[in-house]
Amino acid sequence: MFFVDPQTPSKGDVIVKQLQEAGVKGPFILNDVMMGAPKDFIQQNKDYLEGSIGAEVPYDKTNPYLPTFITKYKALSGGEDLPYMSYMAPTYDSLFIIKEAIEKVGEDSVKIKDYLYMVKGRKGLAGTLSFDANGDPDKSYRHALRMVKNGTVEDYKEETVAPAVNPVTGK
Repeated sequence: MFFVDPQTPSKGDVIVKQLQEAGVKGPFILNDVMMGAPKDFIQQNKDYLEGSIGAEVPYDKTNPYLPTFITKYKALSGGEDLPYMSYMAPTYDSLFIIKEAIEKVGEDSVKIKDYLYMVKGRKGLAGTLSFDANGDPDKSYRHALRMVKNGTVEDYKEETVAPAVNPVTGK
């Protein structure tokens, strides 16, 4: 099984085309860029990518601020859609967590670090965030395992995993 690990969906498109031209069969392990790629990419390659799995940073589709965020982004970007919502949401949240920390404790890096340990249940675009005793996000703020199925990316279900296939021979 091949791991497809591009930094942008456009590079992923090139890699997928090259794999097809070389006769390499899927399914594949896809990185979060591929799992969060524009829906038309997945749809255009649905048969080839069927059964591929990967991880994606989830975001809170029910956050009441999300429509405003999307509207503001489109206004500032000349009407473009968000390229990677699963990256945009945690990046947006991260910036505002640091902003909040500086507003509360100042610019001292040790005080900012200590403030971050106290963040519990903060609601943001990427979901609800709490930091554990090691300063890591708790388990609710982790990548979600996803799978390409019928031309869409959906939550992974163990019973839907395709059998292992040799990518060169297809057997």
